[in-house]
Amino acid sequence: MSASILFWLLLPLPGYALARRVSSDELESGLLGSLGISYLYTFALLSPLSIACYVLRLPVGVLSAYFVALFVAAVIDLTRQRGWGAIGRLWMAGLGVELLIVILDLVMGARVGTFLAGDAFVHLARIRSLLENGMNNDDPFVAARHFFPVYHTNLLHALYAMATQLTRCDLLNVWFDSLPMGKLLIASGTYYFAWQVFQRRWVAWVAVMFVVGVRGPFQYVIYPNQLSPYFLTPMVLGILVSAIRGPCTWRHAAMLAAASLIIGQFHGLYVLFCLIGAGPVLGAVALYNLVRRPRAAMPILACAAAMWVGFPFLLVSRWQTPVINRAPVTETAPIGDSGYFVRVGANDVVRDSTDLVRTLGGGVGNTIAWFVGIGCALAGRRRRETAFLLGIVAVSLSIFFVPAICSFFMRRLGEEWVLQRFDYLIGVCQIALVPGAIAAMLERLPLAEVGRAIVSVVVVFLAAGSAGHQKPDDWTTWLGTARLPHEQRTGYLGNINKIRDFVTAHVPPGETVLADPVTGIGFVAITGNKLVIADRACNGVSDQYERRDDLAVMLDPRVSWERKLPLLRKYQTRYFFPVSFRNEWTEGHVEAQWSVDRRLLIKLKID
Repeated sequence: MSASILFWLLLPLPGYALARRVSSDELESGLLGSLGISYLYTFALLSPLSIACYVLRLPVGVLSAYFVALFVAAVIDLTRQRGWGAIGRLWMAGLGVELLIVILDLVMGARVGTFLAGDAFVHLARIRSLLENGMNNDDPFVAARHFFPVYHTNLLHALYAMATQLTRCDLLNVWFDSLPMGKLLIASGTYYFAWQVFQRRWVAWVAVMFVVGVRGPFQYVIYPNQLSPYFLTPMVLGILVSAIRGPCTWRHAAMLAAASLIIGQFHGLYVLFCLIGAGPVLGAVALYNLVRRPRAAMPILACAAAMWVGFPFLLVSRWQTPVINRAPVTETAPIGDSGYFVRVGANDVVRDSTDLVRTLGGGVGNTIAWFVGIGCALAGRRRRETAFLLGIVAVSLSIFFVPAICSFFMRRLGEEWVLQRFDYLIGVCQIALVPGAIAAMLERLPLAEVGRAIVSVVVVFLAAGSAGHQKPDDWTTWLGTARLPHEQRTGYLGNINKIRDFVTAHVPPGETVLADPVTGIGFVAITGNKLVIADRACNGVSDQYERRDDLAVMLDPRVSWERKLPLLRKYQTRYFFPVSFRNEWTEGHVEAQWSVDRRLLIKLKID
């Protein structure tokens, strides 16, 4: 086991020690539910200082030292309170085929490793910037200081920086080894949510089996836009279910405030999604209680207010994004060929129903499963919890299929991909309404332990078969990669490190390098150098379109050196990292040239 994997496994210990003191009843959910609460509380403990470090641009070491202090305090507290035995009992109570399947999924995740391309390079560039420059919200891709409105003040990035610093491991290896942590977080959030709905441990395990089957072969579940919907949102819904079931206390409001604050630091957009989806239903519950029991309604109202705690992060993102980079919001966003939305009449749009059904599994079997699950939920003992979840689904469907409402949100949000992501709430509710509700009904039958184990295994296969996975995110590719020898699975990391060492040996830190936008994000992620512009994530760069036009001229082999030179000087671009186009224009203007693995690095004469 690598040091970085050990770090992720030990990360929830301070949160567990806190949970034992303030919400010990939450730990009755079982092993994975306790892990979910413990991770949530650890994130909450780290949040105030993490935010302060970003604002004050403090070194990562400040946050690392704080975590070490929290960890030591947790060890001392658990030792004094004789809490280690409780951890052992949680493990013993969780033993079974379901835990074995989760562990196998984590082991395969450790072997396959986290996805390392595309958006992964954006996150790596941000984390590298934190390690090298202190905690900041600057765009990592350009030399001039611009606010980074995407994932700003990000707690997950701070955790990666902290893990890299404390374990003394290379950042790429820390990233590669973190996939089991993402899988564990999603499993624990799912478990906690299902347990709060049904208050039955085996039912919660069945829900986890469903998620393992559906999301098992994905290498990018560690992304903020994966953990926010599939770990933090289920945690929020679980807390809300507990509050609505009652008795609602001020502790529920505090937990929701912490969860909202954490979502804001992971991906602020999902704070808005939780407010839009669950807010109206929670508001109706609060209004009902206010009329029937005014004094008892106050904690529910506090819960509704607590869900707004993370909203300022989204406001800052919106405020710091230059107007030039925003889609127009005065008219309905244009409908492309994505198939997400279709026009209704002259000015309105609705969600494409066939695409939504496909997103949720599609097919006759899945449709039948939905109706059977909802029937089991309504016929079961958890009608109040079921009504709450069905209310969220109803709100989501009305937003998608009532033309006036759908068009309103499309105009306000500006881009169709933003609203399209909102359907994840239906998928999260599906976890409880389908496999959870059916398992709760089956649990009433006199099934032996072996019978429940068989059902759990079958759920994994049914979920995997119904998910509609496509290569490379399919179980065949996933299992094949996991079986490969170490060198074949991780060899590309060595190649990346070789290029990094080659570049850092010849290019001073902070220099702007001429590279195409696609290759450039990976270049910055592994070297820490700068670009004229990257192909994504530079939303805060006010002159990004001018930079794109200039870069196109600088990279065009047909453009003369005389026309390129002013632009090279404008961005102080002395180094050129060519990829797959002709570079004859550099002849006679090269100060130095190096090569590694048939890759060139050229220093240009621009002075």
